[in-house]
Amino acid sequence: MGEGALAKPKLRFSVSVSQGFDDNIYSSSGKKQKVTVNEAVVLPGVQQPPVLVITGSGISLVSPPVVPRIVIQPVVREVPTQPIKSSATSTVGLGADIQFATPRTALTFSVNGNLIYYYNRPDTPYEESGSLNLLFIHRISPRMQFNAQVTASLSSQPDYGNVNGPTQANTGSHILASGRFDLTYQLTARIHVGVTYSAQILSQSSETAQDNGFFEQTFGEEIRYMASPRAYFVTQLRETITSHNDPTRDSSSNSLLVGLDYTFSPRLNTTFRVGEQVRTYAAASGSAPTPYFEHSLSYKYGGGMSTVSWNSRYGFEEAQSSNVKQITLRTGLGVNHAFGSRLQGTLGINYVRNNNVTFNNTVTQTDQSLDASLGFNYLFSPKLTFNGSIAHTESISTNEFAGYRRNRASIGASYTY
Repeated sequence: MGEGALAKPKLRFSVSVSQGFDDNIYSSSGKKQKVTVNEAVVLPGVQQPPVLVITGSGISLVSPPVVPRIVIQPVVREVPTQPIKSSATSTVGLGADIQFATPRTALTFSVNGNLIYYYNRPDTPYEESGSLNLLFIHRISPRMQFNAQVTASLSSQPDYGNVNGPTQANTGSHILASGRFDLTYQLTARIHVGVTYSAQILSQSSETAQDNGFFEQTFGEEIRYMASPRAYFVTQLRETITSHNDPTRDSSSNSLLVGLDYTFSPRLNTTFRVGEQVRTYAAASGSAPTPYFEHSLSYKYGGGMSTVSWNSRYGFEEAQSSNVKQITLRTGLGVNHAFGSRLQGTLGINYVRNNNVTFNNTVTQTDQSLDASLGFNYLFSPKLTFNGSIAHTESISTNEFAGYRRNRASIGASYTY
């Protein structure tokens, strides 16, 4: 597993700069919205009957002047939504990573932070982002192993790749952190058992989105049966408890899953789980079931220097309102292709479909998002790397003002020491 009992940590630092362009910094649909407002309206006056007027010369009939009327009436106006606005951007980033290994323990850790400046966004010209990743593996004994994986991200942009990641635009910055801890034990030559604890937390800065914050805990038990050196049949039981900033949105769920982990070759392997997920909501009586499915596929080619990965999930996720339940399909494809020892290309495609459904099973809104990116990294020297990327995001919603298109491009360099 490692490099020896006295292996020293490999610590590296990096600094990066890039210049980019964003053609829709507010993720706006650009459509005009019809709203009803109360306005003062001037209407023609009504001619009143003549009146008798007595003067020194006698009595005469005089028609009073016509006075216009001013009334308050509802009027429908087309009001522009947030305008489509583009801007050049500059980004500076700092990062660090460490690797450590012994015959029984392996550790990888990375952290980075970025500051983005928008030249044409005077209201909020600066935007922060960052991420943290930790992987820890320790073999306690020949039969027992402990794994820990922690990820965290700070972003103001939609998150299409992570379960429960916010997919709505313009909701302010958010922190999404997840941790998973597994303890597995080889009971017999063919049977492995394990317990899992995972937690996820979402915190959002915008006042209008703060109620979307939550803390989720999942407890799991697993039995794995080795049918052959390539195939493991798996049974899992999961119990999830979710607490929100708004208590009316609290929920709990139970899942019973069966699946298969299969290794086709040293290059190709896949996993899948299928079953039923039953969730109980604080705002509704009874429970709501849905089919559940998740899978992953990984393939190495080009001598192991290039990889393809595909992941999908279908099931409940956290809704944006206490009056609905959200059923989400996520699927993502990632490609890392080595054109040579110096040049590497990347491709990422993520698709998300959210169905917001009432507790009477009426669909109130459906949102679909497609996010695709293409990039490259060129190793100019052992310490200097040039990089570039283009990205396209398209969101379609039954709410016509929620959909938008957005394109981004950047080119830069990073220095590692």
